[in-house]
Amino acid sequence: MFTLFLTACGSGKNVIYFQNTHPGAVPSYQDVAIPEIRIMPNDNLLITVSTPKNPLASEPYNLISNNARSYAATLELYGYLVDERGDINFPELGRIHVAGLTKSELMHLLQSKLSQSIINPVVNIRLMNFKVSVLGEVARPGSYAVDNERISLPDALAKAGDMTIFGSRRNVFVYREENGEQKIFRVDMTSPRVFSHEAYYLQQNDVVYVEPNKSRVQASNVNPMLGTYLSITGLLLTSANIVVSVLLKRK
Repeated sequence: MFTLFLTACGSGKNVIYFQNTHPGAVPSYQDVAIPEIRIMPNDNLLITVSTPKNPLASEPYNLISNNARSYAATLELYGYLVDERGDINFPELGRIHVAGLTKSELMHLLQSKLSQSIINPVVNIRLMNFKVSVLGEVARPGSYAVDNERISLPDALAKAGDMTIFGSRRNVFVYREENGEQKIFRVDMTSPRVFSHEAYYLQQNDVVYVEPNKSRVQASNVNPMLGTYLSITGLLLTSANIVVSVLLKRK
């Protein structure tokens, strides 16, 4: 009851997303630049090389045969793990530094190197371990895989079952590592400006934390036995009233 009372005292402005929005007031999410994913140490890259006119020519440059590429589960076992120095060891080409590059930059780099040995190589790259973690006041905290390598902050919250009524919509934090540096972004989910926030689109390994609101903090400071005590007190008072009523009737 006490917790419900605290919740009831809260303002609706604290739980409504994207307030005061109307068409044209803020840029739509299509207008927000989607940052290119940059490869980092410990990323797992699936890289395949093909030569459409001569399939056999690309075989030495693949960890797995072209005939087996239809098996997605098998492909995951043949990824290139970026080491702590930001390198991968590529067949025939040796060690290549990939950390800090975008997928398109690495694709062009590999095509340039491979073109010295094979004709018109086609390089495809996929990030196999793109995931984000959502913690705090959400229905289902945890880590979530992202198959299409693109996810927005609202999408991540939706995957986690949305914020609970005790989540502070004004204090959602995104923790990110870039070039060995830790960055923290505070996002106000009640503001229409969230659509243009630099943390609107998440990057691999981002951690989203939803801070508890004042109601949750206050409730956590209440003795957990308070409800039991109140129930016992109410029972005793009811019993006392019954006894008093019986005694008065006898008189």
